[in-house]
Amino acid sequence: MSEVDPDVRRLVETLGRMFPVPPAEATPTERRSAFRHVHEQLLHPPPPATLGGDIHDEALETEVGVVPVRVYTPATCPVPEPVLVHFPGGGWVIGDLETGDATGQALASLTGLTVIAVDYRKAPEHPFPAAFEDARAVVRAVAAQRRPSWLGVAGDSSGANLAAAVAIDCASSGHQCDGQLLFYPALDPSMGTSSHDRYAHGYLLEREIMSFYWNSYRGSAEPDWRMAPALASDEQLTGVAPIVVATAEFDPLHDEGQQYVGRLLGLNVPAAHLTGPGLVHGWVDHTRLVPAADHALQRAVAVFDALRRTPIDG
Repeated sequence: MSEVDPDVRRLVETLGRMFPVPPAEATPTERRSAFRHVHEQLLHPPPPATLGGDIHDEALETEVGVVPVRVYTPATCPVPEPVLVHFPGGGWVIGDLETGDATGQALASLTGLTVIAVDYRKAPEHPFPAAFEDARAVVRAVAAQRRPSWLGVAGDSSGANLAAAVAIDCASSGHQCDGQLLFYPALDPSMGTSSHDRYAHGYLLEREIMSFYWNSYRGSAEPDWRMAPALASDEQLTGVAPIVVATAEFDPLHDEGQQYVGRLLGLNVPAAHLTGPGLVHGWVDHTRLVPAADHALQRAVAVFDALRRTPIDG
């Protein structure tokens, strides 16, 4: 095992002062306000470089009603356009289109794909399956309305959970999903892997916070694969879209991502697992302050692009 990147260590200390573990009585509104404050004041200034294309918000009509989305279209996007639907992270509770904006721009710029970021319903006001239903509905609506030449899903943390669940649903229902790009996905509410023990405290994502997120999303429901993709059967996972999972070395969620890729490889699903050396949870938001995080993002996109362009036999 290596050591936490020095830039990451400094960032974790700063974030600990700006965004300490919220008290149990903190309301969802207070938690969201604090999360947005950190993004505005630390993680995302100065403003990201201009995409060179178009960015606009839409009210997307779907089978579950209107879902707000933000569309990032690079100037070089081919026609017919390939589309990557992105679900921002935030524990199913605190993320939104604003906190995920820099990632949406980065994904569009680096991949050359049109990126559609989804403002799915948040827990605890809207527990499972609300976020999953919004995510699934957006992917189906994008496929039906835009008829993209290629359609993939992406997400970070809780957003990666939604992306993985939607990909499983698409494989079993026959809806279009051609690829997955997951950053440190939350896949199993049991939190029983060894990395959850090794990195329970001091590595940005504290164990009690992850437990709060899972409990908020879960509500009174019993977990199934739609909530926890790690619970999917081999039969359900067979035939899911090719996948790249990029984790962080010092992250409670590291082992979940690694094990998920191992299962998929055993089922002959094209898959790759990349570990971000020295990085902690949330590193896609750290790219402007941590060079190693920027390198990890570019590497993940490059591997994803190569996997996306590789013909699948059969």
